[in-house]
Amino acid sequence: VPLTLLSANSETDVLLVEMGLRKKGDLTYLTQLVQPNIVIMTGIGKAHIEFFSNQRQLAHAKCEIFRRALQWQSNATRHAFIQYRSAYSSLIQEKAHRAGYEIIPYEGDDKLSENLNLSYAIGNHFNLSEETIQNGLSRFQSSSHRLNVLKTPTITLIDDSYNANPDGVQYALQYMRRFKGRKIIVLGDMLELGKHSQAEHQAIVDHAINEEVDLMFLFGEQTKQMSSDVLSLLHYESRDEL
Repeated sequence: VPLTLLSANSETDVLLVEMGLRKKGDLTYLTQLVQPNIVIMTGIGKAHIEFFSNQRQLAHAKCEIFRRALQWQSNATRHAFIQYRSAYSSLIQEKAHRAGYEIIPYEGDDKLSENLNLSYAIGNHFNLSEETIQNGLSRFQSSSHRLNVLKTPTITLIDDSYNANPDGVQYALQYMRRFKGRKIIVLGDMLELGKHSQAEHQAIVDHAINEEVDLMFLFGEQTKQMSSDVLSLLHYESRDEL
């Protein structure tokens, strides 16, 4: 976050800052640095839930980003883009409203459409034309190891190996829906899930079946507990064996 802020100069019109958290208080600290006048809340997942008693506590921690306006912001309307049907969306909207944010809701049929609809909502907020927004989306390039598509004459490889959490894996599975052919997943452990780990790993099996995955290769201690009577799961003890 500090490096992103320092990259701005007098010619910067809009600065988009990704702010993450692992524990309570992280966003309070980052928000003091960034002092955002626009907040984009993409939902409450379960990444890092090991450090919280439950998902509601995680939602409260994410809402630390909604702070009352500083004096220099007091005359400007602040806006919050909030996923309307996400977990604890009513709590998020209440926190945003109390801090003086004007709420702009968005939603979608799945995680991909949510992101597309959010992109259009933000573009419209900045008075961009539909053509400009579409051109931006068509030129989008993922960062390293995040849904990077590599193609050979016979195989399409989707590299999403940067990290793994339940919502991210579900997003990747939904992304695979647009591709034809046999679908194979290679999955390592999803970490920092605490007492939710076994249930969240098993839930991935249901998502994979729903997205018509044919085969799953698994690696790690947590994935050993995953099972299915419908989908073929192959677990390996070492990366070399895998």
